[in-house]
Amino acid sequence: MPVASSLETVLFRQHVRMGRGVQQRAGPRLRLIIELACGAAALLSTVSLAALHARYVAAPEQPVARALRDAVAQMRYAPTIRIVLTSEDHARCAVATDAAPGVAFWFARDRGVALLTEDARKQLRINIVNVKCGGKAVPRFVESESVVANAVLTGAGRGWLKAERSGELYDLSVSSSNSWAVAGRAAFVLFATSTLVHYTLRETQARMLRFTAELRETISSRRSYARLVTRHLLDSAAFAPIMVGMLAFLFEFFADQILGLTILTLVWGVELFVAVSVRARASVLFLPQILMAYLAALHCYLFKWPFGFRYVALGACILYILHACCFFFNRHELKALREGSVSAALPRDTGPACDAVSTSRRSPPRRQHTD
Repeated sequence: MPVASSLETVLFRQHVRMGRGVQQRAGPRLRLIIELACGAAALLSTVSLAALHARYVAAPEQPVARALRDAVAQMRYAPTIRIVLTSEDHARCAVATDAAPGVAFWFARDRGVALLTEDARKQLRINIVNVKCGGKAVPRFVESESVVANAVLTGAGRGWLKAERSGELYDLSVSSSNSWAVAGRAAFVLFATSTLVHYTLRETQARMLRFTAELRETISSRRSYARLVTRHLLDSAAFAPIMVGMLAFLFEFFADQILGLTILTLVWGVELFVAVSVRARASVLFLPQILMAYLAALHCYLFKWPFGFRYVALGACILYILHACCFFFNRHELKALREGSVSAALPRDTGPACDAVSTSRRSPPRRQHTD
């Protein structure tokens, strides 16, 4: 049996097993509740993202930004601004004479100055402008680094911002690009990532099946399988540089290792679900395009607003993908298994074959003229 057909058979068995497990553990009502809950959570997260974006990114006229304008006037004497979010119960921000305990951010025009430690600043006698903000200036349930970064862009302009708690350094000179550049970057990153993930997934599964068949044959013939195992390990090791390269590629584009790793894991999950459980005709026609549209929208947001609420957008994208998968699995995949439109003989219902000449366009038979 060819490797491609045997791989498709194994994936179909996993699909049947998953379908039976879902039907046994969750009834139709519970599956519908889960589907609607994912959709409602996705809509709620979208509304939250829109509200946060409108308040802190599109028009970030917050107390932090107003206090930073006063601090910028003193930067000719002090090249560093220290922004502290204290635990005090108010939302005011003002330039302070002394440092206060709390969550600190360091802003400087030069990258080297922003990276200096506290001891290095004291040794170099670098003057510091302190901006003190109350605990309500930045809500605790939002990403404080995104709020402060947008406030710094509005109040102080371009430069470098370092978050003391996480150690992340943000290049505030990276501004949002135009729509065509954003769409091009999003399409390039999404195409490269999905293509590499699809290739790696298919190749590793095919090689594993080939290794299993060869190992079974070697053991049955009572031959040594050390060379076979060594060859398989060396073949599998060739995919390690691909994975490392994908991670480095995403880290470079997103400048956030956790975000890049999460997006790569999300693409892996989408590709695996499509390979295993997209088999009904409606799923084959529509679900991959819907999932790709959700991922493209996430990439466009991340590239258009690099200091936006990235993890809120990521959470919304995950919820939308879960809703789409639950919708098609409950309404089409389980129905196709029950009706038998997909089976071991026809693992994917891709529709009737497209002939070169449609039967509806057949030309009428020619009449024979007799003399």
